[in-house]
Amino acid sequence: PLGDTLVVGTGTSASFSGVSFEQGIINAKLLNQGNITFAGVVQQNDSLRNVAGATMSIRGAVDNVLTVDQGLVNLGTILLDPPSLRSATLAVTNGDLQNAPAGQITATAEGAGNTIQSRLLNTGTVTVDPGATLTVTEAATSHLNSGVTTVGSGGTLTIAGAGASFSNVSSGTLGGSGTLDLSGLSAFVIEGDLIPGGNGVAGPLSIISNTAFNLQHRGTVYFEIGGLGASDFLEFCDTLDVTGDTVDYSTVLGGYEPAGPGPDSIPVLDAAEILGDPDLIIAPTPPAGWNVAIERVAGVRDTLWVIYTPSVAASAEMVPNGVTLTD
Repeated sequence: PLGDTLVVGTGTSASFSGVSFEQGIINAKLLNQGNITFAGVVQQNDSLRNVAGATMSIRGAVDNVLTVDQGLVNLGTILLDPPSLRSATLAVTNGDLQNAPAGQITATAEGAGNTIQSRLLNTGTVTVDPGATLTVTEAATSHLNSGVTTVGSGGTLTIAGAGASFSNVSSGTLGGSGTLDLSGLSAFVIEGDLIPGGNGVAGPLSIISNTAFNLQHRGTVYFEIGGLGASDFLEFCDTLDVTGDTVDYSTVLGGYEPAGPGPDSIPVLDAAEILGDPDLIIAPTPPAGWNVAIERVAGVRDTLWVIYTPSVAASAEMVPNGVTLTD
């Protein structure tokens, strides 16, 4: 392990592989080409670059804080991975945390919580493991996601900051089976895709906000239908506004067929209120002998349901022998 103060001549770089740095100061540009672990409180007084194939972990037997003073570019893997009862914080000052298309940032669930204190520009992959928490916070900035951000089952991703905003741009994807908490933002825009559960995996995604949630053009909400209790479900704590939106919110069948003989009703979306036209949701192609429709049920909250009903021909085929149907 390296500790205390490492000084490399002004304007030059220190390159590491397979080392750990504990409780110290780095007065140099840092280039990680292998595996490096930061434990305790570490101050890095210049820029940091994590190259493709390299891994930097924030993990130690205390609450761990790595502060990078002049921006961080990640092309490899960053692990926020504190042990039980401990936390991991990655703070970037005087610059941004740029997660490149090949970059991966993962927050694990073992410790007491994970924090990124920086503007986050994600063009790669950000993953909150099942049961984990990650808070991304920076005041008066705009966090951007044009890559893939996934929140695992039981996990929570909080994006916050006084006067801050968040945009999931048209090329970005938000998904998973956890909670996305945007209630601490002054504004947010979802132009990209929303995939509850994840590709090929059914599950619920809950979005918390303190203002109406407006789904903008160009994005798609994908629902995978696998029957009651085995389908995607998207929940908004506030109002969902699709007024004037031309987005196709597609439902994906995924091989599911109703068991019959009666209707099969599957909830897929819930909000305090739904403004706009729920017919924008395109129902999946039904199997032979079935009709399918999207219906809105208004009450204390608004819910959209995918409802399968047997067609007339199928209904006749389902009648037991010896039973005669009458008008």
